[in-house]
Amino acid sequence: MKNNYNIQQDYGQNLYIEPAHIKAERILLKFMLTDTEKFDFISYELKDCGFISHSHKKLHELILKFNDLPYEEKLKSIENNCNDSETTKQFINLMEYEISGDKYDLEKMIHDCIKMIKKYRLEESEKEIMNKIKQYDLKAL
Repeated sequence: MKNNYNIQQDYGQNLYIEPAHIKAERILLKFMLTDTEKFDFISYELKDCGFISHSHKKLHELILKFNDLPYEEKLKSIENNCNDSETTKQFINLMEYEISGDKYDLEKMIHDCIKMIKKYRLEESEKEIMNKIKQYDLKAL
Protein backbone atom coordinates (compact mmCIF):
# COMPACT_ATOMS: atom_id res chain seq x y z
CA MET A 1 0.00 0.00 0.00
CA LYS A 2 1.54 3.30 -1.12
CA ASN A 3 0.75 6.52 0.68
CA ASN A 4 -0.29 9.44 -1.50
CA TYR A 5 1.92 11.84 0.42
CA ASN A 6 4.94 10.05 -1.02
CA ILE A 7 3.97 10.74 -4.62
CA GLN A 8 5.16 13.90 -6.27
CA GLN A 9 4.25 14.88 -9.80
CA ASP A 10 6.82 16.84 -11.75
CA TYR A 11 6.85 17.01 -15.53
CA GLY A 12 4.42 14.11 -15.90
CA GLN A 13 6.40 11.65 -13.75
CA ASN A 14 5.28 9.99 -10.53
CA LEU A 15 8.11 9.85 -8.05
CA TYR A 16 7.70 7.45 -5.15
CA ILE A 17 9.88 7.95 -2.11
CA GLU A 18 10.12 4.70 -0.20
CA PRO A 19 9.40 5.05 3.53
CA ALA A 20 12.51 4.67 5.69
CA HIS A 21 11.07 1.79 7.72
CA ILE A 22 10.50 -0.27 4.53
CA LYS A 23 14.09 0.25 3.46
CA ALA A 24 15.26 -0.62 6.99
CA GLU A 25 13.26 -3.84 6.90
CA ARG A 26 14.77 -4.77 3.53
CA ILE A 27 18.30 -4.17 4.83
CA LEU A 28 17.68 -6.36 7.88
CA LEU A 29 16.19 -9.13 5.75
CA LYS A 30 19.20 -9.00 3.45
CA PHE A 31 21.55 -9.34 6.43
CA MET A 32 19.51 -12.23 7.80
CA LEU A 33 19.62 -13.95 4.44
CA THR A 34 23.30 -13.49 3.69
CA ASP A 35 25.13 -13.15 7.02
CA THR A 36 24.71 -16.04 9.44
CA GLU A 37 26.70 -14.22 12.13
CA LYS A 38 24.16 -11.39 12.23
CA PHE A 39 21.10 -13.65 11.90
CA ASP A 40 20.68 -14.42 15.60
CA PHE A 41 21.38 -10.85 16.69
CA ILE A 42 18.81 -9.38 14.30
CA SER A 43 16.22 -12.03 15.23
CA TYR A 44 16.70 -11.25 18.92
CA GLU A 45 16.47 -7.48 18.43
CA LEU A 46 13.34 -7.76 16.29
CA LYS A 47 11.41 -10.05 18.62
CA ASP A 48 9.77 -7.06 20.34
CA CYS A 49 8.83 -4.97 17.35
CA GLY A 50 8.84 -7.30 14.31
CA PHE A 51 8.37 -6.26 10.72
CA ILE A 52 5.66 -3.85 9.63
CA SER A 53 5.17 -4.81 5.99
CA HIS A 54 3.11 -7.98 5.47
CA SER A 55 5.38 -9.18 2.66
CA HIS A 56 8.47 -8.58 4.81
CA LYS A 57 6.86 -10.56 7.65
CA LYS A 58 6.28 -13.42 5.23
CA LEU A 59 9.89 -13.26 3.95
CA HIS A 60 11.14 -13.20 7.55
CA GLU A 61 9.13 -16.33 8.33
CA LEU A 62 10.56 -18.05 5.23
CA ILE A 63 14.13 -17.05 6.10
CA LEU A 64 13.62 -18.47 9.59
CA LYS A 65 12.11 -21.65 8.19
CA PHE A 66 14.89 -22.33 5.67
CA ASN A 67 17.82 -20.84 7.58
CA ASP A 68 19.58 -24.19 8.07
CA LEU A 69 19.79 -24.92 4.34
CA PRO A 70 22.83 -24.06 2.19
CA TYR A 71 22.55 -20.58 0.68
CA GLU A 72 21.46 -21.56 -2.85
CA GLU A 73 18.88 -24.06 -1.58
CA LYS A 74 17.62 -21.47 0.89
CA LEU A 75 17.06 -18.96 -1.93
CA LYS A 76 15.21 -21.50 -4.07
CA SER A 77 13.05 -22.61 -1.15
CA ILE A 78 12.14 -19.06 -0.22
CA GLU A 79 11.37 -18.16 -3.82
CA ASN A 80 9.18 -21.27 -4.26
CA ASN A 81 7.23 -20.42 -1.09
CA CYS A 82 6.42 -16.82 -2.00
CA ASN A 83 2.66 -17.26 -2.39
CA ASP A 84 1.63 -13.80 -3.54
CA SER A 85 2.88 -11.24 -6.02
CA GLU A 86 3.87 -8.62 -3.42
CA THR A 87 6.04 -11.09 -1.48
CA THR A 88 7.65 -12.24 -4.73
CA LYS A 89 8.26 -8.62 -5.73
CA GLN A 90 9.87 -7.86 -2.35
CA PHE A 91 12.00 -11.02 -2.60
CA ILE A 92 13.29 -9.88 -6.00
CA ASN A 93 14.02 -6.42 -4.57
CA LEU A 94 15.81 -8.09 -1.69
CA MET A 95 17.98 -10.16 -4.02
CA GLU A 96 18.92 -7.08 -6.07
CA TYR A 97 19.74 -4.98 -3.00
CA GLU A 98 23.46 -4.49 -2.39
CA ILE A 99 24.95 -3.63 1.01
CA SER A 100 28.53 -2.47 1.28
CA GLY A 101 30.75 -1.05 3.98
CA ASP A 102 33.23 -2.12 6.60
CA LYS A 103 32.27 -4.20 9.63
CA TYR A 104 31.71 -1.20 11.93
CA ASP A 105 29.50 0.58 9.38
CA LEU A 106 27.41 -2.54 8.83
CA GLU A 107 26.83 -3.08 12.55
CA LYS A 108 25.82 0.56 12.94
CA MET A 109 23.52 0.16 9.95
CA ILE A 110 21.77 -2.79 11.63
CA HIS A 111 21.26 -0.80 14.84
CA ASP A 112 19.97 2.19 12.88
CA CYS A 113 17.52 0.00 10.94
CA ILE A 114 16.13 -1.50 14.12
CA LYS A 115 15.76 1.98 15.62
CA MET A 116 13.96 3.15 12.47
CA ILE A 117 11.41 0.33 12.72
CA LYS A 118 10.86 0.98 16.44
CA LYS A 119 10.49 4.71 15.76
CA TYR A 120 7.87 4.07 13.09
CA ARG A 121 5.92 1.80 15.46
CA LEU A 122 6.01 4.50 18.15
CA GLU A 123 4.83 7.16 15.70
CA GLU A 124 1.92 4.96 14.61
CA SER A 125 1.05 4.27 18.24
CA GLU A 126 1.14 8.00 18.97
CA LYS A 127 -1.24 8.66 16.06
CA GLU A 128 -3.68 6.08 17.38
CA ILE A 129 -3.58 7.57 20.87
CA MET A 130 -4.08 11.11 19.56
CA ASN A 131 -7.06 9.94 17.48
CA LYS A 132 -8.61 8.28 20.53
CA ILE A 133 -8.10 11.45 22.56
CA LYS A 134 -9.85 13.47 19.85
CA GLN A 135 -12.74 11.01 19.77
CA TYR A 136 -13.14 11.15 23.54
CA ASP A 137 -12.99 14.96 23.47
CA LEU A 138 -15.73 15.05 20.84
CA LYS A 139 -17.92 12.67 22.86
CA ALA A 140 -17.44 14.76 26.01
CA LEU A 141 -18.65 17.93 24.31
